[in-house]
Amino acid sequence: MKIRYLLFIGCISTVIQGSIKLGTLVPLVQQCVITQCIAVQRAAPKIPVIERAQATLINERGTILHPLFSPDDNPKQILLGLLDAEQEKISIAAYLITDNDIAQHIIQAHLRGVPIEIVTDRTTLQSQWNKFDLLQAHHIPIFIFQPEVRDAIMHNKFIILRKSINNKSILWTGSFNFSRAAAYKNQENVLVLDDMSIIQAYTNQFEKLKQRSLPLHENIQPFTFGSNLRTLYKYLLMIKN
Repeated sequence: MKIRYLLFIGCISTVIQGSIKLGTLVPLVQQCVITQCIAVQRAAPKIPVIERAQATLINERGTILHPLFSPDDNPKQILLGLLDAEQEKISIAAYLITDNDIAQHIIQAHLRGVPIEIVTDRTTLQSQWNKFDLLQAHHIPIFIFQPEVRDAIMHNKFIILRKSINNKSILWTGSFNFSRAAAYKNQENVLVLDDMSIIQAYTNQFEKLKQRSLPLHENIQPFTFGSNLRTLYKYLLMIKN
């Protein structure tokens, strides 16, 4: 990864110095991004992360009804364990996904053969920090909410896991955005539960959100240099991370 990053920096330098044309760099940048996207290891999930989620969430009755608070309880690590343990299907309604660790664990689940669907809001696609380019490169279905009311947004932050720790269906919901700020700085809350009636209600709502959305095109868009180089910076961060 570091070698590709250094090569990318070298290419940028040669463009600035006039050694190669910009058009020659574009396919190289695209190849760097694609290579980085498919470089995620297909390794088995890390058991200690899964065990931590089990120890934290499963109560003495063998059920789950557990609140988490960020940053005090480090809910991000619990979420990574749930994603790693998932065997059947993951449905994500996320206003944004900017945390690279969370994105990578979603991709690892996808590479294990777990079907994944994501509904998000169109406004977050404009963020240079979003990870939807990375997820999109792995052909994970992403749906963009289309509001009927002007300025309405899809502001949900929940995940439905069909068969995770202890083979349980689990709902993750709360104020927690899937970002580093939510994990390490913001005061956030999460409720994790295995009540099937509530999970079914969220499943029904997820399907409604999909019906109110349009699929994001799966192909990576052609790389172009913006006037302020924002696009270049975004792709650079993807390769570096």
